Amino acid sequence: MFFLYFVEHVFGRYRLCPYGLLTIYYLCLMKRVEQHTGAMDVDKRQLKKELAEQLLKANAFWSYANVSADKIPAEELVEKTFIYLDLEDIAKLFKLYPRNYIRKIWREKMAIQGDYLFDLNVMIALYYFDIKQPEKYLQRVEREHLKHMRRK
Repeated sequence: MFFLYFVEHVFGRYRLCPYGLLTIYYLCLMKRVEQHTGAMDVDKRQLKKELAEQLLKANAFWSYANVSADKIPAEELVEKTFIYLDLEDIAKLFKLYPRNYIRKIWREKMAIQGDYLFDLNVMIALYYFDIKQPEKYLQRVEREHLKHMRRK
């Protein structure tokens, strides 16, 4: 039954095939998926390398000893890109990581910083995450963070 469904969606029609032929179809599709994801991995590695180079040029890692694109954690890359780079480079972040992941990092690392990054956070909230009242949202996130810190 699975193979009948598979053949219908891949080739656009129902076709009863012997098991061996279905296996060949399945293997060909898996090969395409592997090639596609391999190309995506190379592209993502290239994007990460470009962002890391831009951050190094902007002197974002001035307090670190030896920095390379492979050693930069995703959280640092997202945070530093928002702070130091421009809109084109920030757009690369959204190609590199899922939007929800970027939003989570932004909320946990940047949105809680209060007045220090307030204007930047308002812009990020409006432009990238479609938050309707960013000032209220940021104040609420900061309050929640402070309550959480007091409980510890």
